[in-house]
Formats: sequence, structure tokens, C-alpha cells
Amino acid sequence: WRIGNENATDIKAVAMFMKNKFNIPVWIVGTSRGTFSTVNAAIKLGQDIYGIVLTSSITTRPKAESLKRGILDMHLDQITIPALIVAHKEDKCFFSPPDSVNLIKAELVNSTNVAVQFLAGGKSPKTKASMPLSAHGFYGVEKETVSHISDFVKSNQ
Repeated sequence: WRIGNENATDIKAVAMFMKNKFNIPVWIVGTSRGTFSTVNAAIKLGQDIYGIVLTSSITTRPKAESLKRGILDMHLDQITIPALIVAHKEDKCFFSPPDSVNLIKAELVNSTNVAVQFLAGGKSPKTKASMPLSAHGFYGVEKETVSHISDFVKSNQ
């Protein structure tokens, strides 16, 4: 569902509402499985959104599932808007290894601006590695994460 037309249509409706009501450039931020929706929207909506942010991006999947390389199996070369890729160096989630960030960046060849931001540190995990209260969710470094995202968005207006 996250990579289908219906999802992109829903995202477009929200983006157009925000754009029209507040006269602002709309960015889509996706974390973990949400990176599928974000990439899908960037591919299908193009200039209807202003940029994307991918955090804890899914780049590995169980062999039984499609898109075995996660968002790397999507058409990242079709994205033409700015993209920020954020990862936590200590993310232990099997599906979002931090070292895959450079693979994502290499595929975003037509984006107008691609940046990578690594974070480290934070609080000791309170949940499994793939859950929010761990490095996967930037637990303990939330303010720094938001600050980096905000800086990138502001620099690409």
C-alpha cells in the first residue's frame, strides 16, 4: 500500500491542502517504513512537494517480501527535489542499517540537492532496536535531529 497510487493520492491531497491554506512549501518526512511512502510520493508527485527527508530508511527486507533492498529497489533516480537522508550511527534495526545511507545518496542522481546527516549518542534504548525508543527513533537526540532537518529545509527554500 505504501508504494501504491492510492497512498500517493492521499499524500498529495494533504500536501495541496497545506500548500493552499498556508501558502508554504510542503516537505514530506518519512521514518522507517514511512520512507516507502515518502519515496513513493516524491516519485509520483514530483514538484507538487518541495522536498523529502528520509530517516532510518528501510534498505533491507526479509527474503519473502518484495523490494528486498527496501527503498533502494524503488526508482530513486526519478526524484528531482531536494532530499535529506538522516541516520543514527548506532541504529541496530536490521531493516535500516546506517551504512546504507551512502547507497541511497548514490541513487538520488537527479535530486537538486542531496545531503546526509549522521547522528550519534542519545539515551539507552527502552525498546527493541526497530522501535522508537532506541537509536532507530533517535531516542535522546530528538532535538538535534529536528534541528538538522529544519536547517536543511530552510537552506533549500
